[in-house]
Amino acid sequence: MEILAELDAVACVKVTRYIATMLAMASPPTLPAQYSSKLASNPAAAYSEGSLSEEEVYCIGGCGAVNNSAEAVSPADVYAMAKSELRHRVADGHLSVGDYSNKTRLIERIGGGSFGEVFLGETESGTKVAVKVELANCHFVPCCLLHEGDVYRKLSGCVGIPTVSWFGMHGSDYSALVMDLLGPTLYEVWSKLGQRLSMKSLLMVVDQTLETIADVHNRGFVHRDISPSNFMLGETMDRIFLIDLGQAKRAVNKLILASRQRISFTRPVVGTPRFASIFAHAGLEPSFRDDLEALGYMWVYLARGRLPWQGIRDCTGQAKIAKIGQLKASTPLDELCEGLPVEFANYLNYVRSLRQHDRPDYASIRQVFRLLGEQLQFEYDWKFDWLNPPQQGQSESSSASSCSKVEQPPPDDQPPTNATSTRISK
Repeated sequence: MEILAELDAVACVKVTRYIATMLAMASPPTLPAQYSSKLASNPAAAYSEGSLSEEEVYCIGGCGAVNNSAEAVSPADVYAMAKSELRHRVADGHLSVGDYSNKTRLIERIGGGSFGEVFLGETESGTKVAVKVELANCHFVPCCLLHEGDVYRKLSGCVGIPTVSWFGMHGSDYSALVMDLLGPTLYEVWSKLGQRLSMKSLLMVVDQTLETIADVHNRGFVHRDISPSNFMLGETMDRIFLIDLGQAKRAVNKLILASRQRISFTRPVVGTPRFASIFAHAGLEPSFRDDLEALGYMWVYLARGRLPWQGIRDCTGQAKIAKIGQLKASTPLDELCEGLPVEFANYLNYVRSLRQHDRPDYASIRQVFRLLGEQLQFEYDWKFDWLNPPQQGQSESSSASSCSKVEQPPPDDQPPTNATSTRISK
């Protein structure tokens, strides 16, 4: 305990969970016999139907899913039951998180994913906030929410980074993070616009996302999961915020000898494979160039509605991810950016030419796209398309400054105008 007292919150949780896992491996607990019949068919359904009490769910979660009847309860079932119990507690109004001086009450679920759940919360002062909750008593689920909170704390004050008012453990059951309540994601508003943006809105997206990523990089972090779903709009809908920092990591900012480079084509790709850099596919350590390359793919996706490596059907899993990486490396940048101003292809060519320890020239990159906007006579007034959507029936091709519309991508795969060439210098 004296050692734990000297550690920060993230390290303390990791050590505690490691000790708990080692103890479980040394003496695997078993599920009491009275629960076996209830779990014979569908454990998650048994809880949702009321056959299992809250205490029984905790017992199952702590037992590591080992059944006396010799039929193991899968981790997925345990996780489903724990998430269901969490939702029940929120619905009953029995869950609040935060410091004793300013508790935040969870009101309703507004989203979620493999990492956990997101709830609408209300502080004691009446402020509406977003609360991310991660299950801490399921040892087979990766724990990254406390790490995410620590990264948010270190990025406090960066442009386009939401404010986190509290993060930590709620007992031994959950880890939670309380942050600003934001609007829809960039992907959601783009989808409502028919998966297209005008060139003016695209260039304003380019400017704001570049500004935010530059600030994050200046603090020494690489986001590693750039995608339209990880950019959200603020309350006024004219400012873009970067979220989901659970995968963020310190960048490699020094020269690494070629003999010591850790290259692994079998290492899992972190983040969204569709937007990951070719260096991430190669298994290289994260660096600033990776986020910038992913940003370039995201801009092309928003402009064209589709990327060439979408719609792969002949393979799945790691084989599919590997094929995506091969297509990225083999697709000419002129073809990838067809129909877009040449600055986009020049940008991707520049970031791919960076070495692992190089620091990009963010100011020059932003200036290149700003000059493009001036050439096209756009004003950076932050009046995006979603603030003034075109009327139904309005001609899609009436404006020469619009990005071209393409056929909608298949549901399981989620985005191709001329300009003067401006070279991005290193």
